[in-house]
Amino acid sequence: MRRRRRSLFRELLEVLVIALILTLVIQTWVFETFVVEGDSMLDALHHGDRVLVNKFIYRFRDPSRGDIVVFGHPGDNDRDLIKRVVAKPGEVIEMRDGRVYINGEPLDEEYLTRGDNGDFPPVKVPPRTLFLLGDNRVRSDDSRSFGFVPYADVSGRTWLIFWPPGSLRLMGAGG
Repeated sequence: MRRRRRSLFRELLEVLVIALILTLVIQTWVFETFVVEGDSMLDALHHGDRVLVNKFIYRFRDPSRGDIVVFGHPGDNDRDLIKRVVAKPGEVIEMRDGRVYINGEPLDEEYLTRGDNGDFPPVKVPPRTLFLLGDNRVRSDDSRSFGFVPYADVSGRTWLIFWPPGSLRLMGAGG
């Protein structure tokens, strides 16, 4: 009986160690959870939403316009933000009367439900960087204030809203 108890204890310990290692590997390289703070991404995401972030997708492809990404705040390394990719490297972005223009053409942003009448002068997005905006433009700290975000600072793309339960849904391009 004593031997059986020891082997059961050893089995449980092995299972726990393996589970811990798998959790660390998955959270480091595959998926991570993120809690949305604030209203800058309304109506796609709400304050308190919990999302699963796909951390490996950008190892195989570059971010696409419309992707909602998590990234390190350029001015505060201890803080992550979540915004939408609006312009990619080499593109010229401009805002006139709240409307986004990419290379002089108006951007169709069907995901926007909140108006903004702000302007932003034309700028060309440098290589390996992104121009990111919140969907709730009047309440968003985004590339208009902190500038371009390097690819290296992007943790991953939102993949799934899993909390609160009524909000459960997969996130594709365009939110």
